[in-house]
Amino acid sequence: MSAEEQPHALIEHNERVLAEAADHLLMDASGLFLTAEPVNNGPLSKSLRRTLPVIRHHHERMDGTGYPDGLRGDAIPLAARILQIVDIYDALTTDRPYRKAYTPTQAIGTLYSEAERGWVDMDLVQVFAPAGAMPKSAISGFTQGAEKMRGIS
Repeated sequence: MSAEEQPHALIEHNERVLAEAADHLLMDASGLFLTAEPVNNGPLSKSLRRTLPVIRHHHERMDGTGYPDGLRGDAIPLAARILQIVDIYDALTTDRPYRKAYTPTQAIGTLYSEAERGWVDMDLVQVFAPAGAMPKSAISGFTQGAEKMRGIS
């Protein structure tokens, strides 16, 4: 490995280690909330009860090769499958220290590739793809319009 490649390899390694550590913390937190009796009855547990499985399972893969539980297909909660696609898209379209952000078209192409490999839900990618190709300004315009309709702004 050349001296020029070493910093990039180190950054990639550190990001991978941090991501794994964060995943373990979330899994530990979800296990705590789902198994600890005193916490199970508390208000925090009630507000997170539906959210924690989504966080826990958004790294599962449709073909069963994901983690933490190796769930397959429809056994993966729908909300986790949706979060997985959004998370991948966001990661790809955001600049990283070791690479520039993908264009929306490139990111959607990657999502389709992952769906073809059996990793993500193809039906959801097909639903998401048109929205992912929209400029962020258009999406924020929809959000602002919805907030005005609800009287939030």
